Amino acid sequence: MSPFWSRIAVVVILLPLVIGIVYLGDWWLFALALVGGLIALHELYRIARQARPLLLAGYIGFVLALLGEELGGVPWLLGGILSTLLLAFLFFGLSHERPSATAAFGVTSLGVLWIGGGLGSLLLIRHIPEFGFWAVMAVLFSVFAADTAAYFVGRAVRIFAASSLTSSGLGFSITLAALGSRNSICATARSYRPDAESPA
Repeated sequence: MSPFWSRIAVVVILLPLVIGIVYLGDWWLFALALVGGLIALHELYRIARQARPLLLAGYIGFVLALLGEELGGVPWLLGGILSTLLLAFLFFGLSHERPSATAAFGVTSLGVLWIGGGLGSLLLIRHIPEFGFWAVMAVLFSVFAADTAAYFVGRAVRIFAASSLTSSGLGFSITLAALGSRNSICATARSYRPDAESPA
C-alpha cells in the first residue's frame, strides 16, 4: 500500500476512534496518551540510540508523569517529569557501560519532557469543563492539517527536484506550503468553539 493510501486508511479507521476517546476523556484519554506516548518515546530513543539514552528511566518517568497528571494535576505531572532525572542517575550508576552522561541524561530527559509534557498538557486541557473537548480537538485537527500539508508539499518538492527545480516549480511548492499553513489555521479556528456546549 502506498503512503498516500496508508494515510487515508489511518484517517478513516483511527480518526473517529480518537475523536470518540477525546470525547469520553478521563482514563480513556489517559490510556490513549499512554500508548501513543510510549510508541513516540520508543521512536525518539531509537533515533537517538547513539547517545545511549537510559530507556527504563525514560519509560518509567513518562508513565509517572502522565499518571501524576491524571491523579494530581500539574504538581504531580512536574514531579513525574523530574523523577526521570533521579531514575536516570540510578540506572546510570547501575549500568556496566559508561556512555557520555551528558548525552544519555539529555536525551532521556528530552523524551519525557517533550512527549510526556506535551501529552500531559493535552490531558490538563481536556479537564477544562467549559471548552476542554474543543480545545483538544483544535490541537489535533491543526496538527493533522499541518502534517497532511507537509506530506503533499514534500511530494511536490521531490517531484520537481527529480526533474528540475524551475522557478515555476519552486513557486508552486511555496504556494502549497502557504495553503498548508492556511489549512492549519482554519482547522484550529473551526475546531475551537468555546461558545459551544462541551462534554464535561
